[in-house]
Amino acid sequence: MELARLGYTANSAAGQVSVVAHLSRWMAREQLDAVRLVEPIVERYMAARRAAGYSNYGTAQALHPLLTFLRGVGVEPPRTVAVLTPVDALLERYRQYLIVERGLSVRTARGYVDAVRPFVTGRAGVRGLDLAGLTAGDVTAFVLAACPGLAIGSAKMLRRAMGYRLARPEKLLNQFLGYLDEAGADTVTVAHALGWARLPAGGERIWWAYRLSAVRGFARYLHTLDPATEVPPTDLLPSRACRANPYLYSDDDITALIAAAASLRTTTRQATFQTLIGLLSVTRMRVGEVITPDRGDVDLTRGLLLIRHAKFGKSRELVVHASTVDALRRYLRHRDRLDPAPSTPAVFVSTAGTRLRYCNVRSTWQRLCATPGSHRVRRSVGPGFMTYAMPSPSRPCSMPTPPGRTARPRRRCCRPTSGTSTRRRPTGISPPRPNCSPSSGSGSRTTSRTA
Repeated sequence: MELARLGYTANSAAGQVSVVAHLSRWMAREQLDAVRLVEPIVERYMAARRAAGYSNYGTAQALHPLLTFLRGVGVEPPRTVAVLTPVDALLERYRQYLIVERGLSVRTARGYVDAVRPFVTGRAGVRGLDLAGLTAGDVTAFVLAACPGLAIGSAKMLRRAMGYRLARPEKLLNQFLGYLDEAGADTVTVAHALGWARLPAGGERIWWAYRLSAVRGFARYLHTLDPATEVPPTDLLPSRACRANPYLYSDDDITALIAAAASLRTTTRQATFQTLIGLLSVTRMRVGEVITPDRGDVDLTRGLLLIRHAKFGKSRELVVHASTVDALRRYLRHRDRLDPAPSTPAVFVSTAGTRLRYCNVRSTWQRLCATPGSHRVRRSVGPGFMTYAMPSPSRPCSMPTPPGRTARPRRRCCRPTSGTSTRRRPTGISPPRPNCSPSSGSGSRTTSRTA
């Protein structure tokens, strides 16, 4: 009657009743009563429900009608201070880390915590949590044991919660599944995996090997469910990454790139990339780090810039010069004038009003490097904007090969670094390797590295 009064249809009401019945059976096994239905207990129940294989009504929101009804008839939980166990304390710190440091939503963080709870509970002993002897093999063994039987979405969430990053593999696997569908294949075979991995024809061998490694991990998981699945051998398509020669960008090169950014299509795009290139040149930031900060991470009053999710998942604060603060302030003022209510909290935005993506920044950087005369333009950018900081890198970019030099197709340069034209003396250990500097007279040169 209460559900009908609230507007639930007959089917929706039946679903709510089935959830309450399942909850009642679970509470009977756990020896709990309705008064103890507080948030930690609800989360425990939902974790148990998902672990039992239920795919519907798997979040705390499913019990909202029941909890509202119980509170309305006076069934209130006792107001006591909860004493956290070592497992709960660790998971609460993990949840705060996901929300504050990683920027995940509360709902997503709750799902991650539920996914790793069995693993953390398994490390609990009489003397507390045994984390000193934890190894990567323990994590891998848990994931391999827990994934079989889970839905694909639940398995991916578990892997992400345990520290795996699946951004690129997920995209590649979706492409591989499309390839299998077009081929009419019912299972993964080595022949299909190799045929897909070697696309596009004429691609770099290291890229083929990476594509095959994504399929290999997926095939290992499928093999636990279907023994007919073939796992590609690890020695198939062997490759070795070649470290690119670094190119040291001089102040003139950086100034030329900023001038070339003025040729981009819109004023927002021009201002975004001019400021981004300048910020890369005066801070030791990577491109993946410079596109990450939100407005709240920039303290223009104190001249501080907070970098989150840097290498190895760490965060750090950068102190920037007053001229850099002025440049950022001008850019943000320009942004706010064109879009007073942006849809993203990011500092650097695209023309669509979204956060910049690394692949788009890289492609734009390549176009700017290929702009005719981009490395010969001399133009002042403002006092101090280029000169007050340590030499700073960004991600590798493609540069044209100078006349008289040879380079492999799509040879990549190292991240730009403010440098001088001073050349290192040859050590005699190894001959100098060909570089990909824009020109022999650009004001800076590459330096040879020995293996």
